[in-house]
Amino acid sequence: MKISHYALVISFLVVIFGFGIVSKLQTDRPSSVFENRTLSQEPVKDLSLIRSGEFFKQYETYFSDQFLLRDKWVGLYTKLQILSPKTFVNGYYIGKNGWIYNQPAIYTPEDDLKKSAEALNELGKTLSESGTKLYYFPVPSKTNMTQRDLPKYLPEGVGEKNKQYLLSHLDRTVVNYEDFRPEYEKDGYETVKSYYYKTDHHWNEKGGFLAYKLITKRIHKDYEAVSSDVKKSDYEHKCYNGYPFSGSFNRMVFNQVSLYADTVCQYIPKTYSFKDYDVYRGAVSAENKVPYSNIYAEELVNKTGTFKYGSAFTWDLGEFNIINKKSQNKLNVLILKDSYSNAAVFPLAHHFYKTSVFDMRFNREITASDYIKNNKFDMVIIFYNDGNIMGSMYEFDKLPQ
Repeated sequence: MKISHYALVISFLVVIFGFGIVSKLQTDRPSSVFENRTLSQEPVKDLSLIRSGEFFKQYETYFSDQFLLRDKWVGLYTKLQILSPKTFVNGYYIGKNGWIYNQPAIYTPEDDLKKSAEALNELGKTLSESGTKLYYFPVPSKTNMTQRDLPKYLPEGVGEKNKQYLLSHLDRTVVNYEDFRPEYEKDGYETVKSYYYKTDHHWNEKGGFLAYKLITKRIHKDYEAVSSDVKKSDYEHKCYNGYPFSGSFNRMVFNQVSLYADTVCQYIPKTYSFKDYDVYRGAVSAENKVPYSNIYAEELVNKTGTFKYGSAFTWDLGEFNIINKKSQNKLNVLILKDSYSNAAVFPLAHHFYKTSVFDMRFNREITASDYIKNNKFDMVIIFYNDGNIMGSMYEFDKLPQ
C-alpha cells in the first residue's frame, strides 16, 4: 500500500475517533433549540440492558444527539436539501421572500373530531348548569390560511373542512362558538398574509389584535358591560426594527432563512396601561405577584437577545392571573388557551375585572375541569387556533402526559 493510502486511512481514523473523543468530553446538551426536543442523555450502564442489546441502541441515539457540532452538521445537510428538488425539507416548504409553510392536514379524522365536539358540549352543559357561559373561538391558523402558496401539485389541505365538521357537531345552546375566518379574509389574500409571521407558525400583532377585537365584539352581545369599542387609534403601533427574530418554522430548518425576515411589533395602549394590572405568575397570592413585564413582552422590554414569539408577547405558562382594578365590571373570566392567544390576552384583560389564563399543556398539577370547579367564573373562553381542534387539549378532565 502506498504511503498516500496510509495517510488517507490514518487521517480518516483521526477525524472519526477525534470527533468521538471530543464529543464524549464535551458537556451533554439537554435539548435542541432548533429541533424543539429533548436530546438523549448517556444511558445507564445496566447489565440487563447490555445483554438485551438495548444499551447499545440507546447509546447510538445518545452519540448521534451529542455529536460534536451536531447542529452545524445538520444545518449543512438541511441547506443541501433546500438546494435539491425536494418539496418539503424537515417537513417544511420554503417559499418566496422568506416565507416558510408546514404541511396542511390532508384527511378528516371524523371520530376524533366528534370526541372534541362531545367534550365541548359536555363542558358547556356543565357550565350552563352553574350559570357560566362557554365561548369557543377556533381562530384562523397560518397553516389553514396560507396553504394556497404551496405548490399546486400537492393535495389540497382539509383544515377548514375539519373545523367546519367540528363546529357542525356543537350544541349552540351550551357552546357559544364563532368562526372568525370570514373577517380575516374579507380584505383579500395579501391582507391575510399580513396577519402572520413569515418564519413562525403563529400570527403577529396584527392577527392577534383582530382576534382581540372580534372576541370582545362577540362577548359584548351577551354582556353589555364588556366594551366592544376597540380601535387601533387607541393603540401605538410600535415596531422593533433591526432585531433578529427566531421563528418556530425557521428553527425547524436550522435558521436557513434570515433572522431578519420578520419584524416584531406590538400594539401599546394609549388610554390605559398594562402597568396598572396586578399580575400573578401562578395563582393569586402575594408571593406570585410580578411586574407585568415578567410575563408580557419580556424581550421587548429588555431588548436583549433574539426575539421569539413567546418573548414578544407571553410565554406558554401553566397559569397566570390578571386583576384589573380599573375595570368597569366585576366579571371573572377564564381563558383556556394555546399559544395563539399569547398575542391577545393582555389587551383582553382590560375588559374584565379578573382574567385567569390556563394552559392545559403546561399545568401538571390540576386538570382544567378541576380548576373550573375550584373557581367561580362568569365565563370560560376557549381560545385555540383552528389547527388545534382535537386531541389532548380537549380532554379537560386529564393532566398532560
